[in-house]
Amino acid sequence: MRALVVAVIGIVASCGGGGDGALVVTPTEYDAAARVQVALADGGPLRLVKPPQGGYVSFVGARVEGLRAPLVQMDAVVRGRDGAVIARSMRVATLVANPRAPSVREPDVGELLAFVHVALCPPSGSDGRAGARVTLELAVTELSTGRAASATRDLTLACMQVDPGDRAACECTCAGDYRLGKCP
Repeated sequence: MRALVVAVIGIVASCGGGGDGALVVTPTEYDAAARVQVALADGGPLRLVKPPQGGYVSFVGARVEGLRAPLVQMDAVVRGRDGAVIARSMRVATLVANPRAPSVREPDVGELLAFVHVALCPPSGSDGRAGARVTLELAVTELSTGRAASATRDLTLACMQVDPGDRAACECTCAGDYRLGKCP
């Protein structure tokens, strides 16, 4: 009987049991203007933001429930409507507890490097990106245990800059047939 109990405890431990449950991932994006993290919803926008290095990116993060340790790898893949990969990026980050929901961990909004920087513009081909409908696939792996989970959202890439000149620059850079010097 004792051998059976030890075997069952070993199986539960190796399967991630013990009450911790599975990881639950909610994809988010960083809104740099408001310095907040926003959950991404199917049918909603995925902001195109100008980072210091140029071009346009989306800052993707995740709210994760069920983590045992805060160090994770976030893998983001953006696919076009035809299913082809148009962008892929990865980031290792330490997620912090959400003050309003301590069982949830998320990137620190004060640390831009805690988000995946998905480079989307300028596009490499003739297809424009601003206004394009895409699918975001976000996988999160807890590095200490190897436990992983993912989530998918259908989104629209959007230039949402408040300043009309900044928005025009985003739309120009993210249009098809981009070439250096084309945009203001």
